[in-house]
Amino acid sequence: MSSQQFPVVKIDRTTGQEMLPLLMQKGIFSDFQNLPFRDDILKAECEKLGVEALSDEQKRQALAAVGKYRSQKFIVRHYGNYQVGFGIADFADENIAGALERVSLHRLGLRIAQIILSEVYEQRKTVEVVISKERILEYLGYSSYEKQIYKQIDDVIFSLTHLNYYIHEYRTNTSGRVKSKEWGWFVYAVKADSKNYTLSVNHNFVGCITAVMNNEKGLERNLSRGYYSFPTALLPASKNYSAPALLLANFLLLDSGNSKLNTGKNKIVAYSVQRLMETMKIENKRKNEAKAAFIDALEEVTIINKTQPPISELRKMKSAKFFEQVVRIYLPSDIERLNEDLKSNTLAVK
Repeated sequence: MSSQQFPVVKIDRTTGQEMLPLLMQKGIFSDFQNLPFRDDILKAECEKLGVEALSDEQKRQALAAVGKYRSQKFIVRHYGNYQVGFGIADFADENIAGALERVSLHRLGLRIAQIILSEVYEQRKTVEVVISKERILEYLGYSSYEKQIYKQIDDVIFSLTHLNYYIHEYRTNTSGRVKSKEWGWFVYAVKADSKNYTLSVNHNFVGCITAVMNNEKGLERNLSRGYYSFPTALLPASKNYSAPALLLANFLLLDSGNSKLNTGKNKIVAYSVQRLMETMKIENKRKNEAKAAFIDALEEVTIINKTQPPISELRKMKSAKFFEQVVRIYLPSDIERLNEDLKSNTLAVK
């Protein structure tokens, strides 16, 4: 794939908002053998409170306090008002520890998922999608001489094949009522040889793009999940992005901008620093470290034209004001032009 062939593709908006950020989990499978079981956590909470059964809210609080635990089928990470489960039922009990050592997602996981979804759109099919290893390397900004990346790609494909994902979202922070969604496996029927991966993609992740790429018409065409344009030239351009920068770039492409602020030239995304940091998963840091991580990510994301206030002013702000500050982020409105600019910058770097 030459640099001229990085296309602009369509990706399902719900997938981009809800699923792709889940691939940025780090350390979810570390110390697997010592993770507490959900039932044991709830039993201990019953004994602590002197009750026979817990209310839904008491269960939520007990599990949130532990943060990470396991059941027979899932490893779960709790985030207060929602929890994410990573299915492990596909692994045999005797092999699970070794298998989980192969699980690799985080930054590379997000980018390879974007590649797969891009190829689904380009090839106009979800079954038996053939993606050459050379094409993946070019998307990622690597050369065939950088051999270390091959195993990392294999491990990501392995992870996307074997992990079943679900989200349990509490309707409020103080309610035990849960809205559940199980996504399933990202890809299946994966075959690999020396040159290609051949795989099929779960329709849950393709979403309404099936209707778009088949050019379906009429009442049966369901576009309720929405979709957005993704410039694949961002993939090699973001090769060295930090995790917060990748999540920010994904969020900015998804967001339609503020209708009252958008111009013909710029899409303007406006949110408080705190809201943006939640999206970027900048968490468990001291205030000065969180501020530095946020500003560093703003500087990394090359699709940003400018911010208001400018980064120089954000640096000078005291913490009390900084986290409440609304930042306007200016991005090019024309995605095709943005993609061409990214290609030129990628060439210049090479």
